[in-house]
Amino acid sequence: MLAGFATAIPKTADGVVEMIRQLKVAHDTAVKDRTGAMITLKAMLVHATEDLRRETAKKTQKMVARHCAALRPRGLETPEDANRHALRSIAKRWIALNDEIKDLEAQIEQLVEAPWV
Repeated sequence: MLAGFATAIPKTADGVVEMIRQLKVAHDTAVKDRTGAMITLKAMLVHATEDLRRETAKKTQKMVARHCAALRPRGLETPEDANRHALRSIAKRWIALNDEIKDLEAQIEQLVEAPWV
């Protein structure tokens, strides 16, 4: 290549494969961020009230996220209030990322199953 003898033709990066690659990059980063959000959510639940920990125990990730997203913090006067605000915020982020992942998976699937591939 450096001597000028290369005969390979570089990829054009303009086809369906490139489209799938780009969507996969977005998908993979969303999955990574969603995982981080759930880890943080569960770490924050350690500091929640006993009732809230009991309510979220033995639930799926989706159920925990929905439960925490539905929290209605009363104000911002105690550490418990701040914890509920944080849980709600992180849970909403997890739900948004989960929806984004589903959308990206559907787009990738559409490209993979397209007749021109």
